[in-house]
Amino acid sequence: MTDTAQRFIERADALAAILHSSDQQWDAPTPCDGWTVRDVVAHAIDSERDFLTRQGFDPGASP
Repeated sequence: MTDTAQRFIERADALAAILHSSDQQWDAPTPCDGWTVRDVVAHAIDSERDFLTRQGFDPGASP
């Protein structure tokens, strides 16, 4: 595994831990006008999945 892939996995795991450990209110507003917490997280996931696909990786099924 490359250093870049390892860093990506570590950061993805850190984000997942934050999301799993919090009592997140998914429909709460964010500083991004018109976006909920759910919208921001979905955007982050979709952006990373798109990046991986463009790099020739199969990110598997969407969570």
